[in-house]
Amino acid sequence: MQKLLAAEGEVNVMKEELIQLQPKLIATGKEVEETLVVVNSQTEAAVAQKAGVQAEEAIASEKAAAAKAIKVTDQSANAHVSHPGRPAPHDVHGTYYS
Repeated sequence: MQKLLAAEGEVNVMKEELIQLQPKLIATGKEVEETLVVVNSQTEAAVAQKAGVQAEEAIASEKAAAAKAIKVTDQSANAHVSHPGRPAPHDVHGTYYS
């Protein structure tokens, strides 16, 4: 019987502690909700910014590929052209082109 009374006393102490902690728990719950709102908003902004950056990256990649294609075409077109001040290109056998 004493064990039951001791357990009842412990339960009553825990109930009192919970009652005292309840306002703090409610306040903490509200803080968590507010923080989640901010985090969700920032996440949405980050996703939108990421999409914009990816679009810009795609455009930059296209421009880089076009510039590279122009450079390769230009180099191919001018491969055998002699330029003043530069030695004429030659093949592996030492034959010079002009």
